[in-house]
Amino acid sequence: MTQPPCEEPSADFSDQERRGSSEERRGTSEERRGSDKKRGTSKKRRGRRPPPALSGAGLQRSALAYLDRYASTSANLRRVLLRKARRSQEHHGGDPADAEPLVDTVVEELVRRGLVDDRAFALSLCKRLRRRGSSARRIRAGLIGRGV
Repeated sequence: MTQPPCEEPSADFSDQERRGSSEERRGTSEERRGSDKKRGTSKKRRGRRPPPALSGAGLQRSALAYLDRYASTSANLRRVLLRKARRSQEHHGGDPADAEPLVDTVVEELVRRGLVDDRAFALSLCKRLRRRGSSARRIRAGLIGRGV
């Protein structure tokens, strides 16, 4: 069974008119985005939330949250917390050097409690890199790069 040939479109309409304008096919940009009332946001994009003011308890929470996600050395944790403290000091005003004793205290406390263990981190990294086939030189470089 053969299908009848398609009819030629009449010469009265251009291709654009037959298909419709691009806005008719896709909808207006507001329709594609959805109205702002549906999403519950204003038209302006919101920036980053300002960092909280620097405190020992806040740094402790940040350190625990970081350690919950990543294995880390004491040097790396110190670097992460100093970066966080620097951003807080820049926003709220103050000298970033004032945060160093606070960060050192938090890191020392976590090491004392056994939540940060450079030796266990180094052994774990060595085993992982050895399984991957890395050389001793590569492993040593990795450990030095991580502050162990």
